[in-house]
Amino acid sequence: MSLMKLAQHNLETHFRDNPCRFIVLGVTEEGLGAQVAGIMGRSFNSQNRIYVVKDGMLRTEAADPSKVDDPRLIIYNVMKSMDRAHVISNGDQTDSVLEDGLIAVLDVKAFYYALKRRHCEPDAPVFTPRITGCQFSYDMNNIFLSVLKAEPFAKEHWKQTEIEANVVGVTRKRFERNGLAQREVSDIYLDDIDRRARLDHHAFPTLYREFEQKVKPGFGYCLTTYMPGSKELPSFSGEPLLVPMKGTIEQIMQTFWEALEPEWRVAVEGRIIHKNNRVVYVKPINRYQPME
Repeated sequence: MSLMKLAQHNLETHFRDNPCRFIVLGVTEEGLGAQVAGIMGRSFNSQNRIYVVKDGMLRTEAADPSKVDDPRLIIYNVMKSMDRAHVISNGDQTDSVLEDGLIAVLDVKAFYYALKRRHCEPDAPVFTPRITGCQFSYDMNNIFLSVLKAEPFAKEHWKQTEIEANVVGVTRKRFERNGLAQREVSDIYLDDIDRRARLDHHAFPTLYREFEQKVKPGFGYCLTTYMPGSKELPSFSGEPLLVPMKGTIEQIMQTFWEALEPEWRVAVEGRIIHKNNRVVYVKPINRYQPME
């Protein structure tokens, strides 16, 4: 199978059954850096999002702010650049990578070091992986990627502890109090399971995977938070996926949008990175329009 056929096969098969958020870093056929981010969602809280370009960066916002259940893991900067470094991710690690000195040294070691200070997302019992990528405008054919995912034995232990706690009546309902918001109830409940499991869902045991990929024009590499095809939401595994990046950035975005199943797709956005460090965003594709 040729590399282009492999890339097309990955595009047609991996985005089935909602592998959730994804990031793509690559190079256009014209030799420009290109990044694409996308959101899929199952719950209303996940689907109630749009992409917005503000102040030279891409971020998520609520389509309907009045219906946001818990904004902490769904509102964040997705794409951001400083100096010659261009970062994309599925969470607030976009900011922490840049704030932890990546730009000062322009060294990929600093990129990975900054991520070593983070953990998988604290959304127990799922523990969503953090996926992050970086390109430097002086060498955009080298792509750096990272996956932070829960250590599987610790994750299994946490889930089993929760099941045993539920059996003896320790449920979220038990912690409901007058005046407490649902997210406060959830926090108290998760802290109780932490205590029983002797773990901390905010700093959960995490596996760190680092990838350095060389890419040619017309191709990119993709990470998704989960693997497709399972209600168990297994974390992304294996090597980054080779995908095609053909045409303009608008055409590339549309290609990914059409690859997503209509019932799950939420938003897609892309940007072009020029060798002179100029970054160009285009209009995002959003499922919903923002509500006032």
